[in-house]
Amino acid sequence: MKQRDIVFFQQTGKALLSFANDDNPFRYRAHLSFDLDLKACRNLLQKFALLFGEVIENDSLYIIRFSAERYLKMVGIHHQWDAGTTRIIGGCSGSQNPEEVRNETGKVSGSFFFTHISRQEKLEAPIVLRCSQKLSFSNGGDGSPQNDIVLTVNVLFKQVTNTAGSRLDSSGFEADEAHFGFTREDIERKVTSRWRIDRVTGVLRVEMMSQGGVGATTGTCERLKKLEKKF
Repeated sequence: MKQRDIVFFQQTGKALLSFANDDNPFRYRAHLSFDLDLKACRNLLQKFALLFGEVIENDSLYIIRFSAERYLKMVGIHHQWDAGTTRIIGGCSGSQNPEEVRNETGKVSGSFFFTHISRQEKLEAPIVLRCSQKLSFSNGGDGSPQNDIVLTVNVLFKQVTNTAGSRLDSSGFEADEAHFGFTREDIERKVTSRWRIDRVTGVLRVEMMSQGGVGATTGTCERLKKLEKKF
């Protein structure tokens, strides 16, 4: 393992060369790391995009909210490029307070890994879904339709967020070729819900349990190209 200081695209950082002690002949891995602000880290990603072209993006951003005005935005930006048999994973990770979010600032860690494609799992972009919702009750009553909900499902990082950036999954995230599933704990309302979405039919079912009884939400989900504002 070797490490040295570097200057890369006018950013000072460290370079580390390491290797895995196994039988795979493609054992070497290079890692560049930087401590910088978010805007500079995004600029580095843009420079890599100019060099290596088509990119796969997986941004695992979410918000931890303490009140309407107090929150932390957790930054997890991950980009992938393949150059021949080399896979490059670049990213920015850290957190922002509200002022840093407004000013697009905040200190993050920037990192870039270079390794053989056989040694690095391919990134998968998050899946954005729009789901209809209709309530039903344990006494057989049929509830009225609810507003649609938009979910961003990040299988790679095992998280589900809504359009406000808040995580819906509290525990038990699972995904396979047939379905997504997760458990949500709503502490304020004292409701536990188990979500399940069929990846083939798009059927949504949410089973809810509270002190007042049990109920369910059903609906149908469709995939959106990406999460974007209408206006």
